[in-house]
Amino acid sequence: MTNKVVILGSTNVDQFLTVERYAKPGETLHVEEAQKSYGGGKGANQAIATARMKANTTFISKVGNDGLAQFMFEDFKAAGMNIDYILESETEKTGQAFITVDAQGQNTIYVYGGANMAMTPDDVKSAKAAIVDADFIVAQLEVPVPAIIEAFKVARAAGVTT
Repeated sequence: MTNKVVILGSTNVDQFLTVERYAKPGETLHVEEAQKSYGGGKGANQAIATARMKANTTFISKVGNDGLAQFMFEDFKAAGMNIDYILESETEKTGQAFITVDAQGQNTIYVYGGANMAMTPDDVKSAKAAIVDADFIVAQLEVPVPAIIEAFKVARAAGVTT
């Protein structure tokens, strides 16, 4: 029997830069390498990994109406997950993480939450059918806590493991 897993979480596009060293305030440095963008966000990473392990995976998330969302949808579709509950924000852009790595391998990460931070309890309620049909629900703290609380309330009432 395949487990039904619901992941509630963030969708980000990760942008990587390799630098020799970090700039001082007010200083401009040239980047050694602007690596390709990767799909990211803890929720998206968990959902893709779960789907690749052949679990019946539904992802609840929020993205912008932009090219970054389309980039992520390609990854989601390739993983074979249910994306019926990935909502589109009318006002916010898809989340992004900007990751720099220096010559010593030290990194810094700046996250723009974007549409992730627009997830509401009502958004979660729109995915109730998927939540109550799941065996497990997983969340991180990269979407607003009220949305997570709503998801866990719905799950607990239905006997879904949280």
